[in-house]
Amino acid sequence: MSEVYVFLGPTLAESAARAELDAVYLPPVSEGDVYRLQRRRPRVIGMVDGYFEYVPAVWHKEIMWIMERGVHVFGAASMGALRAAELDTFGMRGVGWVYQAFRDGTLERDDEVAVKHGAADDGYRVLSEAMVNIRTTLQAAHQQGIISDTTRDILMVTGAALFYHDRNWPGLLRAAGATGADAAELGALRRWLPTGRIDQQADDAVAMLREMSSFLATNPAPQQVSWSMANTARWEAATRRAGTMLSDGQAASAPMLESILDEIRLLGPGVFEAARCRSLLRVFAADFAEREGVMIDGEKLQDAVAEVRTNMGLERGTDLTRFLAANDLSADDFGRLVAAEEMVRWACGQAEWDAFDDLFDELRMRGEYTQLVTRAKEKLDYDRLPSAQEKAPAHIARSEQAAIRWYFADRRGTTVPDDLTAYAQSCGFPDEPAFRRAVRHEYQYTCGR
Repeated sequence: MSEVYVFLGPTLAESAARAELDAVYLPPVSEGDVYRLQRRRPRVIGMVDGYFEYVPAVWHKEIMWIMERGVHVFGAASMGALRAAELDTFGMRGVGWVYQAFRDGTLERDDEVAVKHGAADDGYRVLSEAMVNIRTTLQAAHQQGIISDTTRDILMVTGAALFYHDRNWPGLLRAAGATGADAAELGALRRWLPTGRIDQQADDAVAMLREMSSFLATNPAPQQVSWSMANTARWEAATRRAGTMLSDGQAASAPMLESILDEIRLLGPGVFEAARCRSLLRVFAADFAEREGVMIDGEKLQDAVAEVRTNMGLERGTDLTRFLAANDLSADDFGRLVAAEEMVRWACGQAEWDAFDDLFDELRMRGEYTQLVTRAKEKLDYDRLPSAQEKAPAHIARSEQAAIRWYFADRRGTTVPDDLTAYAQSCGFPDEPAFRRAVRHEYQYTCGR
């Protein structure tokens, strides 16, 4: 059923899910997946499993966004239950015990539904036990007289204290025994578990699929909501990131996004952190510009787009077309990207002087402040020496071009750029003369010594 999509992973085998509902089954949901799914024109979406921790989790806002466009969204068992409990007042439909427990506040911690599991090619094989399964199993064991309420409570507290990767029945029983739980009751529970264990997450997932099937049988009209989601700069930035598609037209998967991040990390120490900080700067700066009422549209946007195309060598339409295809962008995406960049530039310009104190603090945290300050002081002290000009070869002071060529050849290992003004501004200098003065000063100090 091409209009029905379900995000599924370790909670339930796909074969078992297909026995309940004919749908397109997708990997566990992550950030941007629901937003990208709109391109497939879904009618109903079911959400069971989802990534978190190492991969950004699905946003609340993208679920609201797609419901606003008439799509019904169901959730249960794991990430689906969490998001349904948080968004049911907005129209997301939660199903099952786990959803109800989060909705009424009985459960609050996200790790209650988390499990360690294998990769997709391993069928998302479960390698740990979800705490919600432990709770319902222990409750059943207590109701059947297998364990007392004291032993049940010890096991629940012990299980909740374990990292979710380490939650499994053998480990839990050993840990509870070490805390003084009744050994005879633990033995009885161990013998009962093979037939008595409750997989609450799987039960909830099946219940959701059955409810979706019944719902679809009524031929429902598109989802109707009584609210309108605000369109913010942060949401615009998020949707641009989420819009990335692979060359085959499929939405970029969480493993693919993680692989791209690995490529950045492999560039060496600090590169990933620097890229992350720059991306955060873009988010906060765009948000600040929006709050200040700055808008980049109309003629202003056209001028900005033209400038960017010139700077990037994209004046010709064919060059722009190739660039857009290589970067998974549409023409509209490119316009939004330029508009966001202009807002960031404006915000950074407004806050530049206020940021200098924080810049020094940043250098201190990185261990770079002492070295830079020491060098700056040495250069100032050198300038004050009566013999400073005598120590420097005469041609150094006279030939500014020699200093420029030296800087790029010896310091940067490159040629002098054609647009020296643009280069200077990209380094943080207010203009080209300021850059030339700094280079000449460095040249005189370095060669004079």
